[in-house]
Amino acid sequence: MELAGCAVIGNKQTLTFDMNWTYEDVDKFLRKLFPLPFAYTDKNVTRRASKVSEGKSKSAWALLSKERRALEVVPGVPKATGKDLDRFKGRDKASVKDSHIFVGE
Repeated sequence: MELAGCAVIGNKQTLTFDMNWTYEDVDKFLRKLFPLPFAYTDKNVTRRASKVSEGKSKSAWALLSKERRALEVVPGVPKATGKDLDRFKGRDKASVKDSHIFVGE
């Protein structure tokens, strides 16, 4: 996954985010980390244009949560912010090594 540009694993670089980030800040951060997956998503987002309703734009990605060994879209979080990333990174007392943030399309 890391070689394909879809994951950042280990201590090769320190990843930090600000709990006060807006969706736009989080989006910019993730796009810088994962340019290839986002390029793919951007290219294919027009196919999903019909899913946008009532003039509200939809995020090109979704925050995921790992529940019972399966990743699921976090309900009620249409555009994840820094607070959402913090809430769903894992257990509160988990070490940095054991903290994970999952996003998907």
